[in-house]
Amino acid sequence: MLLIDADSGMIIDANDAAARFYGYSIERLTHMDINNINVMGPAEVAEERQNALNEERNYFVFPHRLADGTIHTVEVFSAPVTLDGGRQALLSIVLDTSGKKMAESEMLSYQNKLEELISQRTERLITAHADVRESLQATILFQAAIILLLVVTLLYRRQVQKALERQKLMAESMLDSSLQFMGLLDLEGHLLHANQTALDRFEVSQSAVFGRFFWETEWWSHSTEEQLRLKRAVLLAAMGEESRFETRHPLPGGAMVDVDFSIRPVMDPGGKPVNLLVEGRDVTTRKQAEEQLLARRRELQDANAYLKTLIDALPDTMMELDASGRIYQFHSPLPGFPAPAPDGTDGWSIQETLPAGVSDAILASLAEADAKGVVHGVRFCQQNSGKPDQWYELSATRLPENEDAAHRFVVLLREAKVRPVED
Repeated sequence: MLLIDADSGMIIDANDAAARFYGYSIERLTHMDINNINVMGPAEVAEERQNALNEERNYFVFPHRLADGTIHTVEVFSAPVTLDGGRQALLSIVLDTSGKKMAESEMLSYQNKLEELISQRTERLITAHADVRESLQATILFQAAIILLLVVTLLYRRQVQKALERQKLMAESMLDSSLQFMGLLDLEGHLLHANQTALDRFEVSQSAVFGRFFWETEWWSHSTEEQLRLKRAVLLAAMGEESRFETRHPLPGGAMVDVDFSIRPVMDPGGKPVNLLVEGRDVTTRKQAEEQLLARRRELQDANAYLKTLIDALPDTMMELDASGRIYQFHSPLPGFPAPAPDGTDGWSIQETLPAGVSDAILASLAEADAKGVVHGVRFCQQNSGKPDQWYELSATRLPENEDAAHRFVVLLREAKVRPVED
């Protein structure tokens, strides 16, 4: 006898006869499902359970599998029972009919049941086979589409790689053809390429610097301060901002080279930075020329200051003027000598500044100095109304010629203490 759950088919209880017949212990049977014993499919067994529960049928013929694997034909008499808690169960009495004669109607019912079961299983197998075939065909088509897509993607990727390789070679050729120090970085500051000018000048190889942070290469390792400066510039360039500054780098021989350094982003068509372009211009010659010019300017300033000191110490009146009498510089220690306005002499003329007799004498001396180069000892008199006449002695020298300006002259005047003897 077996007590079976009407809904799940689990064996709730079994007697000793059932244990001996099936070859399982009672404990093992109470952990089994009736489907583990009944050879018919779970759907058919569940349907027959419902027939027994609804009392539509209480006699069945089933093939049951024993623990040793043999299949016995059994007669089953099932009746519904209600357990504690309202649980529905089937009390089934199982009779082994193997080797026994059964009524013809029972055998016919059993045979029809088996044939129906075989037919149903055959239909399910055919349906399942068709489903599998359709699924397999769909899978094959899907895989073919994936393979085709992969092939197309691979071909496109190869084309893109070839195009990028050509662009890379072109960019490297352009960099290498430049006489400036040039290189290409990624956005993190790793060196992707340095042009030949930079490599040769600093005696480093491409393999020695490739892939390294630019600030850790031989160009920048001499100064921690300059490395930090470069790191900030790389960060700004990665955000789209250009940087430029002057720096100094040591050459292998120990000499220093002045470099006008710049770093700027390389943008993609969408305006997004993709690489960083670095460039260094050797401005050592320019810096040296600027330093020399500054030194010469300081020397000239010192010379002018010294000359002014000498001029201020002169006891003579000194003027720089052109042939027309226009005054450019003026100095006079003589208290009685007419002087230009104190706000400056540039653009003034002696005709406007000095008495007619004095200006005429100076202009005549300038004409003679223009012809001879220099005149000395020219004396002239300044007549003063109501006062004694004042005599002066004049010397004039023509300055070296300037292609862009008229001749200029330096005139020295001093007061003559002794009146010249009349002829």
